[in-house]
Amino acid sequence: MMIGEMEAQYLTATSVRDAVLAKLASPGGEPGAVVKDASLCKEVVTTAARATVDKAVALSGGSGFFKRSPIERIARDVQAARFHPPAAPVSYQIIGSETRAAL
Repeated sequence: MMIGEMEAQYLTATSVRDAVLAKLASPGGEPGAVVKDASLCKEVVTTAARATVDKAVALSGGSGFFKRSPIERIARDVQAARFHPPAAPVSYQIIGSETRAAL
């Protein structure tokens, strides 16, 4: 079941990423909307990545915490995404402000 959940999270993250990249690659667009879309993409992708890696560590039976495990490095690196700017509170503020302005 956990592997299926990991697959679903991966599919969601890559679908959002691809949709946002396609939108950003098209000409035109409001600068605020570009920032909103990029922020939303970052939050969806990093949230899915963290959840997926957490499941991988759990499936490894704890061996994913040892330095010799490739999962340990991935788990550590993916946690850093939480602090890559803009961090979640700021991202959601940008997303909310731009969405409200569009209404």
